[in-house]
Amino acid sequence: MKYRAEIDGLRALAVSTVVVFHFFPGILSLGYLGVDVFFVISGYLITLQLIGSRSQGYTHTLKRFYERRLKRLFPALFVFLAITSLSLSAILLTNDLERYLDSLIATQTFWANWFFWRDGGYFGGDDQLKPLLHMWSLSVEEQFYLIYPTIVLLLLAANSTRASVLVIGISIATLISLSGWAYLNHIGGQNPAFFLLPTRAWQFGFGALAALAHSSNAYPKMTKSSVTQALSATVIMIGFIAPLSHAMNTFIVTLGAAFFIVSKIDADSVTQRLFASRIATGIGKISYSLYLYHWPVAVALLYTSVKTPDFYLSVIGVIASVFMAILSFKFIEIPFRYKLKFRNTLFLMLSTSLISLMGVVLFISKGGDQIESQWAKASGTHNRCAPTSYILFGASRACLIGDDQSETRNVALIGNSHAQMYAPLVDAALQHRGEGGFLVPLAGCLPVTTVNISSECLEKAKANLKVIVEDDSIKTVLIASTWYADEYLDENRRTVGTDALVDAVDDLIEKLVTAEKEVALFSPIQLPDSDIASELPRLVRFGYVSMHEAEQRLNTPRVGYDSRFASINAHFQARLKDRYIKVYEDLCSETLCYFGAGDRLFFADSNHISKYSLDRLVKTNTQIANVLYHDAK
Repeated sequence: MKYRAEIDGLRALAVSTVVVFHFFPGILSLGYLGVDVFFVISGYLITLQLIGSRSQGYTHTLKRFYERRLKRLFPALFVFLAITSLSLSAILLTNDLERYLDSLIATQTFWANWFFWRDGGYFGGDDQLKPLLHMWSLSVEEQFYLIYPTIVLLLLAANSTRASVLVIGISIATLISLSGWAYLNHIGGQNPAFFLLPTRAWQFGFGALAALAHSSNAYPKMTKSSVTQALSATVIMIGFIAPLSHAMNTFIVTLGAAFFIVSKIDADSVTQRLFASRIATGIGKISYSLYLYHWPVAVALLYTSVKTPDFYLSVIGVIASVFMAILSFKFIEIPFRYKLKFRNTLFLMLSTSLISLMGVVLFISKGGDQIESQWAKASGTHNRCAPTSYILFGASRACLIGDDQSETRNVALIGNSHAQMYAPLVDAALQHRGEGGFLVPLAGCLPVTTVNISSECLEKAKANLKVIVEDDSIKTVLIASTWYADEYLDENRRTVGTDALVDAVDDLIEKLVTAEKEVALFSPIQLPDSDIASELPRLVRFGYVSMHEAEQRLNTPRVGYDSRFASINAHFQARLKDRYIKVYEDLCSETLCYFGAGDRLFFADSNHISKYSLDRLVKTNTQIANVLYHDAK
């Protein structure tokens, strides 16, 4: 392939936006979309490589392809993993180091995207402390490389003289992937849509179609103009800057990147000079190593600072990342890619992999049972649905809970992630009775239908309620949601206050009662003022607070909770009586509300209860059982 300097410039733009987002998220909140540009570039380059080498035979082409990919990616990756593992082992708490080991194994076995999908996500507060989180994208690429070359070569073999079969095949696959991505985003499946290859393949497909257009010259001459190139670059920047929606911005950036690649020009232009400049191509050449090293540096700064690092410390982090990327490019990438034999790559992978694993295991074995390490075990332990339990439900999804063998599902637990965190208690009660039910966790939205977080949430809540009301098999509905927002949006798109939420919950209860459903409601609870499971152990570890001060933060005067929720609790207690599930009675005494006790924290983050709190919720568990038992009678 003829070298295209402007594609290195496009790489520079992609990695720069990612780096800025990770070190300065307030400056470029959509910078993570730079990864989408990398996917398009990969689809383009890999397709051109395969088309260009097809005459050498199927077996030889595949062998040559995988040798080149391994030499291109794995030496820098495995050296990076060894350096990162040994460096962070001296910093991380034992519990966090154990989680790091899990992610290290997932990265080395190329399924990090699946691992991090199930481990929480990408945008949560605790997610920003996962040193190998960015490896999800590399796993997506590696999975793409395992599948795509064989498909391309088989399609080429089916029609060796024309590219029509390949164009049609890739176009269909791209459309299917794009449709699946859009659908998952629509029903609240943003996490799998973000992390998994089937819903990312369309971005590689856009790049592949650009490659096919170039190889066959089957595209209009206007796409070769400097105007098209400039417009494509502008579209990409709009996608990075305009606050539309995650899905829309993703599509805009991907489309802009594909058209930029298609707009190959030989003539000089302002855009071409910019993207093919010495600085841009220099950053583009080190972009892979820069992508590898920058994120663990950002995590280390945030982890040890506990709060957001100051601006100048972040600048130093960027400089350190660039320095390590240059060293990696010069001493690892170039030699192993162009000078050393393939067996050297295999030896390096094996040796550095063992160093990484053994180093981490050694540090874990030496870790003590300090109370801060015990506290850290609560982080991220709130309940999540198992992927195999999901079913389509209304405008979103539901999870099956209770007895898998039950022929009827009479109970629905509805709400948002706060319904999901109580699901283990409801699930246990249903299991005990041999019955089944639904958990309907409307992600990011409330279950009420007169006010909500957004207009989209209102429509989804209405659609879900309609399904529940019309399903005669559902006899009992338990409602659990958040209560702490200060403003909501009503059906006329007007901003309303917290009193409107109480009215909205009353309205929801009334609609369910009218549909002859028995209704129970979980009470508000006192929340910590920070991500206590993540922050408090590190505050102690790095000497920001004493152990005595830390233990004092495990409770707060109850007067603050009562001033906000006493009237709400009284209102729903009077309306629902024993069907008002008073969770706060398990987490508060007469004078204090508790976030932990001894070596256990009751919260997994700033607002979800941890798995360690479930044993404490004795009264709550009894009330749930009584509600379900009453219905059975």
